[in-house]
Amino acid sequence: MRLGQRNCAGTMTSKLCVYRPSGDHYACVLCGDTTGNPDLRRVCPLLRSGKIDHTWTCGVTTVAQRVEDGTLADTLTSIIDAGFPQPRIFCDGAANIDGDVTYRIPRTNAFSNWMLAAWELYLRHPHSKYYAIFQDDCVVARNTRRYLDTWDYPERGYWNLYTHEKNGRADMAKGWHPASKRGFGALGLVFDNTTLKVLLTHEHMINRPKSPVRGGKNIDGGIVTALKQAGWTEYVHMPSLMQHIGDKSTLGHSPRRRSPYFEPVIPIGLGDMTGGALASIGITEQRYKHAKQMIGLRGDCRCKERREKLNKLWDGSRGNQKAQD
Repeated sequence: MRLGQRNCAGTMTSKLCVYRPSGDHYACVLCGDTTGNPDLRRVCPLLRSGKIDHTWTCGVTTVAQRVEDGTLADTLTSIIDAGFPQPRIFCDGAANIDGDVTYRIPRTNAFSNWMLAAWELYLRHPHSKYYAIFQDDCVVARNTRRYLDTWDYPERGYWNLYTHEKNGRADMAKGWHPASKRGFGALGLVFDNTTLKVLLTHEHMINRPKSPVRGGKNIDGGIVTALKQAGWTEYVHMPSLMQHIGDKSTLGHSPRRRSPYFEPVIPIGLGDMTGGALASIGITEQRYKHAKQMIGLRGDCRCKERREKLNKLWDGSRGNQKAQD
């Protein structure tokens, strides 16, 4: 939903805040702040105070085997190194894990653990802007979260941080591309607040546990099917922002699928940093397009062009500096 846009329930959004009609005004659901300005170009006092951060919420699903063989520890280290906040761990079964952990005892299955994790993340943090849900056998490229902050989240879409070989080509341009309709991998998925709610309440996800064949697994297929039916699109990145680790699957998948497009470090250039700084104060391509519709701005947004030019200048200057050194 774009800034100041009303949805079917009459709710208005203001950056990270959610205002609802209250008499002749709009009231923030976080702190009760009221305003009579229907454009809502504001952030509520609770968020301005810095007491809460509703930008990113993260979780990791796992089982005891991944704890014992050290794979989970490697995954958690990688997630933190990529810039994400400390994730909550959702363990299907009993294990000895430090940190914020939710245990499923007795065990459920992979699909149920994932759905319960997604619901719990939402219930604990219902106002988060983004939800990143990872599996326990992966590594994430350095700078990934910082890099994601430089992009506009896709309207009626979601991000798959893992690019399977069937979802990409070596000659594809750097950036986001629509994925195939089958769903290949759920190692790391990112949803905005609206998309997660659509997914969790979709009929396909609600009925999937009844399936005798896929009711307990194939998380990626369930998600891509439900959101496709809802009119959403999955996007993958080139290069892949994640990679499989480990040789054996706890679900019996063999062999492990490794992306040929993975790069362990995502370079952050001057254009990316500039885009991230502008996005932090609400200057994004989506907002420009909305303003263009509202007040008749001329010309197309040049955010992408600016990012690419500044990145090239940045890369060139760094190359010259290295040559001098």
